[in-house]
Amino acid sequence: MRESIPQITKWTGHHRADNNSRRLTDLNDSRLAVVWAESFLYAGSSAFLLLISSLYPVYWYVSCIALVPLLYRIIWASTAESLRLGFLFGLTYGCVAFAGGLLEAPVAVLLKLATCTALLALFAWGISRTRDKLGFNPVIVALIWIVFEITLVRLGLLSSPLAESGIQSESLLHGMAVLFGFLIVSFAIVCLNAVIAAFLNLCMSDESRREAASDDDSSALESIQRAVDLLRGFFFLPEGRAPPN
Repeated sequence: MRESIPQITKWTGHHRADNNSRRLTDLNDSRLAVVWAESFLYAGSSAFLLLISSLYPVYWYVSCIALVPLLYRIIWASTAESLRLGFLFGLTYGCVAFAGGLLEAPVAVLLKLATCTALLALFAWGISRTRDKLGFNPVIVALIWIVFEITLVRLGLLSSPLAESGIQSESLLHGMAVLFGFLIVSFAIVCLNAVIAAFLNLCMSDESRREAASDDDSSALESIQRAVDLLRGFFFLPEGRAPPN
């Protein structure tokens, strides 16, 4: 009986360790799922808006805010998260944009999807790297987009998704494309998206600072009130008591 007690204790300890390990694994999996879902919320929103402006040229103006969710997240995301955002953005956009030829040439479509996804992931990663060194600059963001857009167009993967819808629907943008080329239109649209994202980030930062300041003020007032109560306890007599004779 005495020999079985250590064995039972040992088995119980291993059982608890296994349960703790499983709980930790489940917790990590749930956190990972939340992280990917949050990234998809931003990247998928940008892909959805870009698809609207590309597939329906009458809504070309949607392209002026299509990249705002993606860029807003990249402003304060880590490099790894930026790469994930670009991956989800390219995958979501490519799955819809290339879906028409999947039955006719599945291998070619899958290659196009993989290449487009990889390039857009590098686009987001490149913005994150330049942001760490030079800050978030809308002009630099637009230049990085132009480099990747030229690559996508030359490889035959995309046909300038940002500029094409605006050129078809808006005479001013069409005139700009005729004079300077479609890259100027893409540059202007991406630059506008980046400016809006930077403005939103600035507004949110100011609001956070105001909330932090109000919290600090309330904490300071509470500290002062506690100090006053403490001084009253030292220098004033409690109510209902008379001074000694």
